[in-house]
Amino acid sequence: MKSSQFKILAHRGASAMAPENTMAAFRMAFEAGADGMECDVRLSADGEPVVIHDATINRTCTGRGRGNSIVNGQLAIGNWQPGEEQEIFVSSLKTVELTRMDAGGWFGEEFAGETVPSLDELLQWLPTECLLRVEIKHGALPGSRRIVQAVAGVFRNHSRLLKAGALSVSSFNPMVLRLMGREWRYGQGQSNGQGSIGNWQLATEEPRQGKPGLYRLFARSCKSVFGRKPLVGLIPGLTGVDVPVWQVFGDGGVLSSHWEKRLNRWRKRGLKLAGWTVDDVSQFESLKRAG
Repeated sequence: MKSSQFKILAHRGASAMAPENTMAAFRMAFEAGADGMECDVRLSADGEPVVIHDATINRTCTGRGRGNSIVNGQLAIGNWQPGEEQEIFVSSLKTVELTRMDAGGWFGEEFAGETVPSLDELLQWLPTECLLRVEIKHGALPGSRRIVQAVAGVFRNHSRLLKAGALSVSSFNPMVLRLMGREWRYGQGQSNGQGSIGNWQLATEEPRQGKPGLYRLFARSCKSVFGRKPLVGLIPGLTGVDVPVWQVFGDGGVLSSHWEKRLNRWRKRGLKLAGWTVDDVSQFESLKRAG
């Protein structure tokens, strides 16, 4: 059910009903009435953004997809099966190899033949009224710039979605968001008529000795990279903060005091708030109570 107060984004598509980050999962999420969906993006060996969560293909892919089995020049992956010890990295495979892999058979026989979609394939299908949050998976600075430019390039090829405000990005890495903000020239009073995108910082906590810890990268990396300036000024076009529901709400769905202070501080700075990942009705009710 769609809500005017909350926007419900299906995590990796309808990942409880279909293999995560596949076109089947995204179609199911839209048909079920979700306001939008979230997906994960990494770069292939030839520099194209592809939709997959893990750094390796081992958990969710086999070497057989549509058409013939694949034989990479160095890795004979045509007969590779999930669970094998050899790790095969997404970054070692070209887009054509990834998009031929079976990314659905592990979930159920009826999904055999679902493949790893490229970001472009997903955006070509995406209805204008459907929101998409793209989590950019990368850490190191040189790679961050490369993947941000690649994702922005794909976005620019889909002006109908940009004009509709359907696209946003998220990352645990504040540098990724800072670079994306610069790509869109946020903070400079212009967007070159490209349309707008949302910029969401993912936050999580690292408890230390039983005490509330720093929220990873949000505090630690921002202090070391940018100093103590407010994040609103550090990340051009920062839209909001995506917080982990299981950490924000303790036993019984009660909002923890240290998270309540953070949420209030971010609200005062004009940031929107979102929760990840909501897996049951009680968590959703906790979010509603917290506003």
